[in-house]
Amino acid sequence: MKLLLLSEFICLALAIAALSGCARRYAVSGVVISVQPGLNEVVVSHKEVEGVMPAMAMPFKTSARSLTGIYPGARITFRMRAGRSEITQLKLAPSSLEGITLEDGESLKLAPPANAVSMQEIVPDFSITDQQGEAVRLSDFKGKTVAVNFIYTRCPMPEVCPRLSAGFAYLQKKLATRMGSELILLSITLDPLYDTPQVLSQYAAKWHADRSGWRLLTGSKELLRQVAGQFGLVYWAEEDSIVHTSATSIINCEGRLVARVEGSSYSVAQLADLVSSVLDHKEGLSCD
Repeated sequence: MKLLLLSEFICLALAIAALSGCARRYAVSGVVISVQPGLNEVVVSHKEVEGVMPAMAMPFKTSARSLTGIYPGARITFRMRAGRSEITQLKLAPSSLEGITLEDGESLKLAPPANAVSMQEIVPDFSITDQQGEAVRLSDFKGKTVAVNFIYTRCPMPEVCPRLSAGFAYLQKKLATRMGSELILLSITLDPLYDTPQVLSQYAAKWHADRSGWRLLTGSKELLRQVAGQFGLVYWAEEDSIVHTSATSIINCEGRLVARVEGSSYSVAQLADLVSSVLDHKEGLSCD
């Protein structure tokens, strides 16, 4: 048996290490930006893979079967190899709109609202009141991209409503040149008895919300429940707080629901990637 020289051993060890590194798979999570089933491709704004690559939005190849049920805004997990664009084990994260985790840790399963709008459907028009007490209709923004979230000003949990508002504040800054002219942000309260236009005006000032592009909205309890239902939200009052599901929905220039990212734990950069994608993809749409 031939003995390896030290230099040959080092080269062999390095080669084995390199092959092992190439074979290593990494667990990754992210938000879907767009889906191209015909190309077996999905663009994902993913979190940092430590030691491999920073957080970014990039396209990945996968099987056509893996893309079933995947939509823009979906929270997903998958596995990837360093230096490879193919991904495997792509899975949807559990839907936060289907249940709520209570204070005792138990999970409460919820039925979706009967009037929830499906992806690619036109969102029904509604009339609501903004922070200046003026009537606003969703149809006022036809031809523009509209992002909608639901908050309430007395929310005691910093990781929910304040985080959602911080996300919109980031969009307002990041996409400043497109605010008002191309992009509208609508934050709708779930606490209309307290969140009057005056209270919402003060909340808007706290977040430096420019009314030309970011409206804070309120209305009757009946109206808000109907509108929240259209976007798939369920909520109810409990002592001094409101228990609710969370989602940020994106409506394209045709008035269709085209993306929805659930919960509030996504990064503001992921939200900006998603909204920017909807803003930039108008080819073949009737946006006039």
